[in-house]
Amino acid sequence: MKNKKIVALLFLVFTSLLAILLNNQTSAKYTKTESYNFEIRTNKIDAKSTAFSQMDVGQGFLVEEAGYYVIQLWGADGGNGSTGSLGGHGGHTIGILYVNEGETIAILTGRRGDDGWSNGVGGTGGYNGGGRGGDHGPLSSKSGGGGGGATDIRLVSDYFSCLMIAGGGGGGGAGNTDGGDTPGGDGGVGYWTQIDEGLYSAGSAGVGDDGIQGGNYAGFGGSDVGGISNGQSSVGYFKGSDGTLAQGGNGSEWAGGGGGGFYGGGGGSASLYNCGGGGGGSSYYASQIITDFAPELGSVIPSPTHFPDKYVPGQGFAIITYVGEILS
Repeated sequence: MKNKKIVALLFLVFTSLLAILLNNQTSAKYTKTESYNFEIRTNKIDAKSTAFSQMDVGQGFLVEEAGYYVIQLWGADGGNGSTGSLGGHGGHTIGILYVNEGETIAILTGRRGDDGWSNGVGGTGGYNGGGRGGDHGPLSSKSGGGGGGATDIRLVSDYFSCLMIAGGGGGGGAGNTDGGDTPGGDGGVGYWTQIDEGLYSAGSAGVGDDGIQGGNYAGFGGSDVGGISNGQSSVGYFKGSDGTLAQGGNGSEWAGGGGGGFYGGGGGSASLYNCGGGGGGSSYYASQIITDFAPELGSVIPSPTHFPDKYVPGQGFAIITYVGEILS
C-alpha cells in the first residue's frame, strides 16, 4: 500500500510538471498580439499583465525580464447546496515578488466546487484542494456543495514550496428542516497573522443550522492548522472531516465541503434533520512576497474583468503584472 501511494504521488508531480513545461512553449511573451495581454501606462510604471484561468492543470509562465512582478490571486468559490444555500467566496491575495530571468512561475488556478445534486449526490470539490460535498442523509435526498479550490503560485525550481495562496470558499450545506440556509464560509482575506515562514489569513466558518456563522454543524475555516468540522460521530449525528494541509475536509451527509487553501476548511457536519456549510480555506504569503508596497501601485493593477475572454465569475483566477526592475 505504501509503495502504491509513493507511485501515485510521483505520477501526480510528473503530470503537473509536464503540463507546466508544455504550457511554457506557448507562454505569453508580452506581445500585443496576445488577446489577453494589454499595457497600462502611468507616469511611473509601464505595466504589462497576463491573466491565467485555465482549470484542472498547472500552467507555466516563463519570465523573460528580471524584475518585480505584482501577483494577484483569487481562490474559487464553493458550490451551492442542492436547496440553494450559497457556497462561500474564494479569498484574494496580492503581493510583489522579484523573479530572475529564465525562471518559470507555476500557477495552479482553483476550480469552483460543484453544486449539490437534487438526486442526493454531493458536489465534487474544486481542483486544488476543495473538499467534497456530502451525499443525501437517511431521511433526505438533499446534498451539499463541494468546496472551492485554492489558487497558488510557486517557482518550478522549488515546486513544492508555495509562495502565495488564495483560499477557496466552503461549499453550501443543503439547509435545515425549517427551510433556513446554511451557506459556506469565505476563503481567507485580510487580518493577516505572522507565522515563522510568512503570513496567513484564516478562512471564515460556514453557517450552522442555527443561522450563526460557526454555529451548529458548521465547518470552521482553515488557519495555520486545518479547519475543524463542528461535529462528533454518534448515533443520528454525522461528522464531516477536518481540513488538512492544502486540502478541505469533506462534508458529511448533505453538508458542504471545506475550501482548499494553505490549510483547508473543515467539512460541514449534520444530524438527521439539519446540517452546516463548509469552512473556507486559509490564504498565505511566503516571506519572499513583499506586501508593504506603495498605495499608488494600485492604479496600474488590473482586475479580472479586464480579461473577459478568460474571466469566469466564481472560478479561480491569477494576474501577473510586470512593473520593472525598480519599485517606485
